[in-house]
Amino acid sequence: MIEVVKEGRLPKNIRQVGQVSGSQKVYLEDYVITYLKQIPAPEESMRVIILYGKKEMMGDELCWFVNGAVGAEKDFFMEKTVIDQESWQKVNDMAGRFFPELSVLGWAIVGNEPTKEIEDQILRTQKQFFRPDQKLYFEYNTEDKEEYIYLYEKGKMRLQSGYYIYYERNECMQNYMVSLRAAERHPEEYEPDRAAHRFREVTGEKKQEMQKRRSATLMTCVSLVLVMVIMVIGITMLNNYEKMQSMEQVLYQISGKIDKSSQTESFQAGETVIAAADIQEAAGEDVSVPLEEPEENSEKPEENSEKPEENSEVTGADEAAEEEPEQESSEEPEEEPEQNAEDVPENTETIAQQQTTYVIQKGDTLAKICMQFYGNLSNMDEICEINNIENKDNILYGQKILLP
Repeated sequence: MIEVVKEGRLPKNIRQVGQVSGSQKVYLEDYVITYLKQIPAPEESMRVIILYGKKEMMGDELCWFVNGAVGAEKDFFMEKTVIDQESWQKVNDMAGRFFPELSVLGWAIVGNEPTKEIEDQILRTQKQFFRPDQKLYFEYNTEDKEEYIYLYEKGKMRLQSGYYIYYERNECMQNYMVSLRAAERHPEEYEPDRAAHRFREVTGEKKQEMQKRRSATLMTCVSLVLVMVIMVIGITMLNNYEKMQSMEQVLYQISGKIDKSSQTESFQAGETVIAAADIQEAAGEDVSVPLEEPEENSEKPEENSEKPEENSEVTGADEAAEEEPEQESSEEPEEEPEQNAEDVPENTETIAQQQTTYVIQKGDTLAKICMQFYGNLSNMDEICEINNIENKDNILYGQKILLP
C-alpha cells in the first residue's frame, strides 16, 4: 500500500540532497532510492529502471513524487535505443501488478560505467518511449557513488542542482523488492507466488467494491433523511406563514374598526359645528368672516361720508333725497346674511375635504390604510387612480392622498 502525499501538502519527513532551486522539485521515496542504488549483478554493467509516481502543484511549484520503480530485463541494450518494445511491455505488466495507481514519470540508468558513450541512445530512448510530460531522468554511478537528476526540456537533458528524499509507508515498493529477491533465490517457486499475489489482488478489489457499495447505500440513506428534514421544515414554515398572514389581517381589521370609530367621532364633531352655524344663521348673526368683506364695508362709510359734503349746500327739499341713501344703507346689512349663508356650504366642503385627506405616516402601506378605513382591500385600485400612484408599494412618508 502506498501512502499518497495529500493534495496541497508536502511529506513530513524530508531530507535534502544538494541545492534545490527552480520552479520544479523532485521528491524520491526512500525505498525507491534504496532500489536505485543497488549494485548490478556481475554479468550486467548497467540496469534500466522505469520510475512511477505522481505530479502535483504546490503553489507556484511543480513537484515530482516518485513512489515506485520497475527494472527492465538484463538484455536491454539495442543499437539505437536503450530499451526495446518487448522489454517495455514487460515493464508495464509488472507495474500494473505492483503500482496500478501510479503513472510513468521518467526513467533511470544505474551502472559502474560512464554514460557519455551512449548519450545519443539515451536521447532517442527518451523521445521514443516517453511522452513530453514524462521527462524525469535519474543517473547513478555505483563506482564513483555519484548521482544526477535531469529534466528533459527542449530536446536536452537539463541537470538539476538537487532533490529531496522523503520517507513513508510504501508497501507496494517493499512487495516488489521482496518478489525480486524470491525470484532470484527460488525461480521455480516464483510463478506460484505470482498466482497467490494475483489472488490477493482480486480479493482486495472485491473488498473495495463492497466498501464502495456500503458507502453508496449509506450516502443514499443520509440524503433521504436530509430531504425529509427539509420537507418538514418547509411545511412548518409554510404553516407559520399562513398563520402570520391571518393574524395580520385580524390586526388590520381591528385597527380599521378603531380608526372608523375615531372617524365617526370626528364627523359627529363636524356636524355639531355645522349645526351651530345653522343656528347662528337663523338668529341673523354673521357666521363666516370672509377676508374681502371688511374691505367692502370699509369703503361704504367713505362713500357715505362723501355724500354729506356734496349735499351740505342742498336745500331742505333735497333732505328727503338724502334720507333715501340712508334707507338703502340700512337695507344693505339685510343682504349680507344671504351672502354669508352661501359661504357656509363652502366651509362644509373644506371640512369634508380635510376629513378625506390623509397624510401618510411611518410604516404605512396602501393595504394598511385600506384595512384601516374600509376593513378590506377593494378600494386600493381606486386610491391609486385618484392619487396617480403607479406602484402600490411605493408611497412616501408625509405624502398627502385623497380617500374616496
